[in-house]
Amino acid sequence: MKKRFFSMLFILALCFAVTVSAFAEAVQYIGIGTREITLTGSGASFSCEGVRAEGSVITIFEPGEYTVSGTLDDGQIIVDTGYSIEKTSITLSGASVTCLNDAAIYVRQAEKVKIYMAEGTENTVTSGKEEMLAAFSKDNTGAAIYAEDDLDIKGPGVLLVNGYINNGIMCKDDLDLDGGTLIVFAANNGIRGSESIEIHDGNLTVECGNDALKTTSTKVGKGFIEIDSGKNLLQAGGNGISAQTDVTVLGGETVIESQKTPVKLGGNLSVSGGSLIGNGVAF
Repeated sequence: MKKRFFSMLFILALCFAVTVSAFAEAVQYIGIGTREITLTGSGASFSCEGVRAEGSVITIFEPGEYTVSGTLDDGQIIVDTGYSIEKTSITLSGASVTCLNDAAIYVRQAEKVKIYMAEGTENTVTSGKEEMLAAFSKDNTGAAIYAEDDLDIKGPGVLLVNGYINNGIMCKDDLDLDGGTLIVFAANNGIRGSESIEIHDGNLTVECGNDALKTTSTKVGKGFIEIDSGKNLLQAGGNGISAQTDVTVLGGETVIESQKTPVKLGGNLSVSGGSLIGNGVAF
Protein backbone atom coordinates (compact mmCIF):
# COMPACT_ATOMS: atom_id res chain seq x y z
CA MET A 1 0.00 0.00 0.00
CA LYS A 2 2.83 2.38 0.96
CA LYS A 3 4.69 1.53 -2.24
CA ARG A 4 1.58 2.39 -4.29
CA PHE A 5 1.09 5.65 -2.36
CA PHE A 6 4.65 6.80 -3.02
CA SER A 7 4.33 5.77 -6.65
CA MET A 8 1.27 8.01 -6.98
CA LEU A 9 3.13 10.91 -5.34
CA PHE A 10 6.00 10.43 -7.78
CA ILE A 11 3.65 10.45 -10.79
CA LEU A 12 1.87 13.59 -9.53
CA ALA A 13 5.19 15.36 -8.95
CA LEU A 14 6.37 14.39 -12.42
CA CYS A 15 3.13 15.67 -14.01
CA PHE A 16 3.47 18.94 -12.09
CA ALA A 17 7.06 19.38 -13.25
CA VAL A 18 6.09 18.73 -16.87
CA THR A 19 3.16 21.18 -16.60
CA VAL A 20 5.38 23.91 -15.09
CA SER A 21 8.00 23.36 -17.79
CA ALA A 22 5.38 23.55 -20.57
CA PHE A 23 3.90 26.70 -19.04
CA ALA A 24 7.34 28.31 -18.80
CA GLU A 25 7.99 27.56 -22.46
CA ALA A 26 4.58 28.97 -23.43
CA VAL A 27 5.22 32.15 -21.43
CA GLN A 28 8.59 32.58 -23.11
CA TYR A 29 7.05 32.03 -26.55
CA ILE A 30 4.15 34.45 -26.32
CA GLY A 31 6.32 37.07 -24.64
CA ILE A 32 4.41 37.78 -21.43
CA GLY A 33 5.93 40.99 -20.15
CA THR A 34 6.95 43.92 -22.32
CA ARG A 35 9.99 43.66 -24.57
CA GLU A 36 11.96 46.89 -24.92
CA ILE A 37 13.34 48.20 -28.22
CA THR A 38 15.35 51.43 -28.22
CA LEU A 39 15.94 53.09 -31.58
CA THR A 40 19.44 54.56 -31.88
CA GLY A 41 19.39 56.68 -35.03
CA SER A 42 20.82 54.16 -37.48
CA GLY A 43 19.62 50.99 -35.75
CA ALA A 44 18.26 49.66 -32.49
CA SER A 45 19.36 48.16 -29.20
CA PHE A 46 17.42 45.43 -27.41
CA SER A 47 18.06 42.46 -25.17
CA CYS A 48 14.79 40.62 -25.73
CA GLU A 49 13.84 37.66 -27.87
CA GLY A 50 11.58 37.94 -30.89
CA VAL A 51 13.49 40.81 -32.51
CA ARG A 52 16.36 41.02 -34.97
CA ALA A 53 18.11 43.97 -36.57
CA GLU A 54 19.81 44.11 -39.94
CA GLY A 55 21.28 47.56 -40.11
CA SER A 56 18.39 50.01 -39.82
CA VAL A 57 15.70 47.38 -40.49
CA ILE A 58 14.22 46.03 -37.26
CA THR A 59 12.01 42.95 -37.55
CA ILE A 60 9.61 41.70 -34.88
CA PHE A 61 9.14 38.00 -35.63
CA GLU A 62 7.46 36.69 -32.47
CA PRO A 63 4.05 37.83 -31.18
CA GLY A 64 3.93 39.60 -27.83
CA GLU A 65 4.09 43.05 -26.28
CA TYR A 66 6.83 45.44 -27.37
CA THR A 67 7.69 49.01 -26.39
CA VAL A 68 9.55 51.19 -28.89
CA SER A 69 11.31 54.44 -28.00
CA GLY A 70 14.03 56.61 -29.53
CA THR A 71 14.68 57.71 -33.12
CA LEU A 72 15.25 55.87 -36.38
CA ASP A 73 16.55 58.31 -39.01
CA ASP A 74 16.09 56.18 -42.13
CA GLY A 75 14.95 52.65 -41.47
CA GLN A 76 11.95 50.42 -40.98
CA ILE A 77 10.11 48.42 -38.36
CA ILE A 78 8.70 45.22 -39.85
CA VAL A 79 6.20 42.94 -38.12
CA ASP A 80 6.24 39.40 -39.49
CA THR A 81 5.02 36.78 -37.03
CA GLY A 82 3.99 34.29 -39.72
CA TYR A 83 0.88 32.22 -39.13
CA SER A 84 0.88 32.52 -35.33
CA ILE A 85 -2.59 33.15 -33.90
CA GLU A 86 -1.15 35.27 -31.07
CA LYS A 87 -1.50 39.05 -31.34
CA THR A 88 1.28 41.63 -31.35
CA SER A 89 1.18 44.95 -29.52
CA ILE A 90 3.63 47.78 -30.18
CA THR A 91 3.61 50.64 -27.70
CA LEU A 92 5.17 53.81 -29.07
CA SER A 93 6.71 55.68 -26.16
CA GLY A 94 8.41 58.78 -27.51
CA ALA A 95 9.32 57.11 -30.81
CA SER A 96 10.20 58.70 -34.15
CA VAL A 97 10.50 56.37 -37.15
CA THR A 98 11.42 57.63 -40.62
CA CYS A 99 11.86 55.66 -43.85
CA LEU A 100 12.79 57.73 -46.87
CA ASN A 101 11.66 55.28 -49.57
CA ASP A 102 9.12 52.90 -48.01
CA ALA A 103 6.75 52.34 -45.10
CA ALA A 104 8.24 53.29 -41.77
CA ILE A 105 6.11 50.63 -40.02
CA TYR A 106 5.29 47.64 -42.21
CA VAL A 107 3.04 44.82 -40.97
CA ARG A 108 4.01 42.10 -43.42
CA GLN A 109 2.15 39.20 -41.80
CA ALA A 110 0.44 38.89 -38.41
CA GLU A 111 -2.88 37.78 -36.94
CA LYS A 112 -3.53 41.29 -35.64
CA VAL A 113 -1.28 44.19 -34.66
CA LYS A 114 -2.09 46.93 -32.20
CA ILE A 115 -0.11 50.18 -32.27
CA TYR A 116 -0.55 51.92 -28.94
CA MET A 117 0.53 55.49 -28.16
CA ALA A 118 1.68 55.65 -24.56
CA GLU A 119 0.06 58.25 -22.34
CA GLY A 120 1.87 61.59 -22.26
CA THR A 121 4.07 60.79 -25.28
CA GLU A 122 4.38 62.26 -28.76
CA ASN A 123 5.33 59.90 -31.58
CA THR A 124 6.04 60.37 -35.28
CA VAL A 125 6.00 57.94 -38.22
CA THR A 126 7.18 59.29 -41.59
CA SER A 127 7.68 57.93 -45.10
CA GLY A 128 9.59 60.06 -47.58
CA LYS A 129 10.35 63.76 -47.24
CA GLU A 130 8.04 66.75 -47.28
CA GLU A 131 9.53 67.98 -50.57
CA MET A 132 8.09 64.86 -52.24
CA LEU A 133 4.56 66.24 -51.87
CA ALA A 134 5.06 68.67 -54.75
CA ALA A 135 6.26 65.90 -57.07
CA PHE A 136 3.70 63.30 -56.00
CA SER A 137 2.79 60.66 -58.56
CA LYS A 138 0.17 57.94 -58.19
CA ASP A 139 2.82 55.57 -59.51
CA ASN A 140 4.36 55.83 -56.06
CA THR A 141 3.08 53.13 -53.72
CA GLY A 142 3.08 52.62 -50.00
CA ALA A 143 2.19 54.45 -46.84
CA ALA A 144 3.90 55.63 -43.68
CA ILE A 145 2.10 52.80 -41.85
CA TYR A 146 1.30 49.84 -44.12
CA ALA A 147 -0.45 46.68 -42.91
CA GLU A 148 -1.33 43.53 -44.82
CA ASP A 149 -3.55 42.32 -41.93
CA ASP A 150 -5.87 43.72 -39.24
CA LEU A 151 -4.56 46.84 -37.53
CA ASP A 152 -5.69 48.70 -34.39
CA ILE A 153 -4.32 52.15 -33.53
CA LYS A 154 -5.12 53.27 -30.00
CA GLY A 155 -4.35 56.10 -27.56
CA PRO A 156 -4.13 57.88 -25.23
CA GLY A 157 -0.91 59.46 -26.53
CA VAL A 158 -0.18 61.42 -29.72
CA LEU A 159 0.81 60.01 -33.11
CA LEU A 160 1.79 62.16 -36.10
CA VAL A 161 1.81 60.30 -39.42
CA ASN A 162 3.50 61.85 -42.47
CA GLY A 163 2.80 59.96 -45.69
CA TYR A 164 4.87 62.01 -48.10
CA ILE A 165 5.36 59.11 -50.56
CA ASN A 166 1.70 58.14 -50.95
CA ASN A 167 -0.89 57.32 -48.26
CA GLY A 168 -0.70 58.10 -44.57
CA ILE A 169 -2.09 54.84 -43.17
CA MET A 170 -2.87 51.87 -45.43
CA CYS A 171 -4.45 48.68 -44.11
CA LYS A 172 -5.46 45.91 -46.52
CA ASP A 173 -7.78 44.38 -43.93
CA ASP A 174 -9.86 45.90 -41.06
CA LEU A 175 -8.64 49.15 -39.48
CA ASP A 176 -9.75 50.26 -36.01
CA LEU A 177 -8.95 53.72 -34.56
CA ASP A 178 -9.65 54.15 -30.87
CA GLY A 179 -8.53 57.01 -28.66
CA GLY A 180 -5.57 59.32 -28.45
CA THR A 181 -4.65 62.10 -30.86
CA LEU A 182 -3.94 60.99 -34.41
CA ILE A 183 -2.74 63.55 -36.98
CA VAL A 184 -2.24 62.39 -40.56
CA PHE A 185 -0.68 64.28 -43.47
CA ALA A 186 -0.58 62.45 -46.80
CA ALA A 187 0.16 63.08 -50.45
CA ASN A 188 -2.60 60.69 -51.52
CA ASN A 189 -5.25 59.13 -49.26
CA GLY A 190 -5.06 59.98 -45.60
CA ILE A 191 -6.38 56.73 -44.12
CA ARG A 192 -7.24 53.73 -46.25
CA GLY A 193 -8.65 50.55 -44.72
CA SER A 194 -9.49 48.31 -47.62
CA GLU A 195 -12.09 46.15 -45.83
CA SER A 196 -13.36 48.56 -43.16
CA ILE A 197 -12.59 51.60 -41.01
CA GLU A 198 -14.04 52.00 -37.53
CA ILE A 199 -13.47 55.13 -35.43
CA HIS A 200 -14.40 54.74 -31.78
CA ASP A 201 -12.85 57.65 -29.92
CA GLY A 202 -10.09 60.24 -29.78
CA ASN A 203 -9.12 63.26 -31.83
CA LEU A 204 -8.46 62.65 -35.51
CA THR A 205 -7.12 65.19 -37.99
CA VAL A 206 -6.46 64.29 -41.62
CA GLU A 207 -5.02 66.59 -44.28
CA CYS A 208 -4.40 64.93 -47.62
CA GLY A 209 -4.25 65.35 -51.39
CA ASN A 210 -6.94 62.78 -52.15
CA ASP A 211 -9.61 61.02 -50.02
CA ALA A 212 -9.38 61.43 -46.24
CA LEU A 213 -11.06 58.13 -45.25
CA LYS A 214 -11.35 55.40 -47.88
CA THR A 215 -12.46 51.75 -48.16
CA THR A 216 -12.42 49.64 -51.31
CA SER A 217 -13.56 46.07 -50.54
CA THR A 218 -16.60 44.63 -52.30
CA LYS A 219 -16.81 41.56 -50.02
CA VAL A 220 -20.13 40.92 -48.30
CA GLY A 221 -20.21 42.82 -45.00
CA LYS A 222 -17.08 44.80 -45.82
CA GLY A 223 -16.21 48.12 -47.43
CA PHE A 224 -17.94 50.17 -44.70
CA ILE A 225 -16.90 53.13 -42.56
CA GLU A 226 -18.35 53.54 -39.07
CA ILE A 227 -17.86 56.47 -36.68
CA ASP A 228 -19.30 56.22 -33.18
CA SER A 229 -17.42 58.92 -31.24
CA GLY A 230 -14.48 61.29 -31.23
CA LYS A 231 -13.71 64.63 -32.83
CA ASN A 232 -12.74 64.22 -36.47
CA LEU A 233 -11.55 66.91 -38.90
CA LEU A 234 -11.07 65.71 -42.47
CA GLN A 235 -9.47 68.09 -44.99
CA ALA A 236 -9.26 66.43 -48.38
CA GLY A 237 -8.16 67.30 -51.88
CA GLY A 238 -10.52 64.56 -53.04
CA ASN A 239 -13.53 63.14 -51.17
CA GLY A 240 -13.82 63.51 -47.43
CA ILE A 241 -15.24 60.02 -46.86
CA SER A 242 -15.18 57.45 -49.68
CA ALA A 243 -16.77 54.11 -48.78
CA GLN A 244 -17.31 51.17 -51.08
CA THR A 245 -20.49 50.30 -49.17
CA ASP A 246 -22.14 51.97 -46.12
CA VAL A 247 -21.23 54.94 -43.94
CA THR A 248 -22.67 54.88 -40.42
CA VAL A 249 -22.35 57.72 -37.91
CA LEU A 250 -23.46 56.81 -34.40
CA GLY A 251 -21.81 59.65 -32.47
CA GLY A 252 -18.93 62.08 -32.29
CA GLU A 253 -18.31 65.27 -34.20
CA THR A 254 -17.08 64.92 -37.78
CA VAL A 255 -16.31 67.94 -39.95
CA ILE A 256 -15.32 67.54 -43.61
CA GLU A 257 -13.68 70.13 -45.84
CA SER A 258 -13.23 68.57 -49.27
CA GLN A 259 -12.53 69.62 -52.85
CA LYS A 260 -14.83 66.89 -54.13
CA THR A 261 -17.82 65.13 -52.55
CA PRO A 262 -17.86 65.24 -48.74
CA VAL A 263 -19.34 61.73 -48.55
CA LYS A 264 -19.09 59.34 -51.48
CA LEU A 265 -20.47 55.83 -50.99
CA GLY A 266 -21.73 52.80 -52.78
CA GLY A 267 -24.27 51.86 -50.09
CA ASN A 268 -26.33 53.72 -47.49
CA LEU A 269 -25.59 56.71 -45.28
CA SER A 270 -26.97 56.61 -41.74
CA VAL A 271 -26.51 59.39 -39.16
CA SER A 272 -28.28 58.36 -35.96
CA GLY A 273 -26.12 60.20 -33.42
CA GLY A 274 -23.44 62.84 -33.18
CA SER A 275 -22.95 65.17 -36.11
CA LEU A 276 -21.62 65.01 -39.66
CA ILE A 277 -20.95 68.27 -41.47
CA GLY A 278 -19.58 68.32 -45.00
CA ASN A 279 -18.51 71.62 -46.58
CA GLY A 280 -20.77 73.52 -44.23
CA VAL A 281 -23.83 71.31 -44.72
CA ALA A 282 -25.19 68.99 -42.02
CA PHE A 283 -26.17 65.46 -43.06
